Amino acid sequence: MKTGPMVVEWLTSRFGLPSAAAALLSLPASCSPLCGDVRKGSDIRSDNKVEAVIYNRDCGATTGFNVQVAVVDVGKHTTRENTIFIADGRGSARIGYPWEVVEVSWVGQDLLVTYDKRLRIFRKDEEVADIKVKYRAI
Repeated sequence: MKTGPMVVEWLTSRFGLPSAAAALLSLPASCSPLCGDVRKGSDIRSDNKVEAVIYNRDCGATTGFNVQVAVVDVGKHTTRENTIFIADGRGSARIGYPWEVVEVSWVGQDLLVTYDKRLRIFRKDEEVADIKVKYRAI
């Protein structure tokens, strides 16, 4: 398997792609600028300062469906640092669109994340920016 600069050189010579485009194609999916976050839903806390955002990190055909939850200031973007929950539907029972089985709601100043117990969990933080996060698997 070709990696790094070898891939760039091979793509450039084989397909005549400019070096910059070839370099982009050789990046791992996790750091590719071709990845994007697709917002699936959100809930704004009653003080209108922060919101819980349900989203899917989409890197094209190289990644499966996933669901993530981030706590952000209203109107701000999701980041790795403010993401508190990451899961996919590859657990005991396959779930086609895992974001359909996750809900967020505010209970006072605390966040409640309700999710399908069949999801495979990768991250589940219990606090972010002085906000307590509780989880309920159903």
